[in-house]
This record gives sequence, structure tokens and C-alpha cells, in this order.
Amino acid sequence: MTATPMPPAPDSVQPKKSRTWLIVLIIVLVLCCLCTAVGSGIWWLWNNGDNLTGLSRLLSVLAI
Repeated sequence: MTATPMPPAPDSVQPKKSRTWLIVLIIVLVLCCLCTAVGSGIWWLWNNGDNLTGLSRLLSVLAI
């Protein structure tokens, strides 16, 4: 029996790098931006809502 030579081992293939951290980072940043926008809107309405809707005047008229 003659031994057949083995082909050289292929270069070790590195596994693909996972981009899960990038996806999680993007989701967290989007959620932070949404929370900031909603919080700013709520704050603005809290301070300026009466001027916008006139509810204070309506409630004072109804209370009398």
C-alpha cells in the first residue's frame, strides 16, 4: 500500500463577527431619542397647554 499525501490543511476560517451589539446599540439610541421627544412634548404641553386649549378659562366658567 502506498500512502497518498494529505493536502495541506486550509487556513483556519475565522467565524463571522456577530453584529448583535450594533443592532442593540441602534435600538437603544432610537428608544432614547423617542423618550426624549415624547418627554419634551409632555413638558411643553404641561407649561403651554392652557394657552393652547383654553381649558383653564373653560373650567373657571363651569365652576361658577
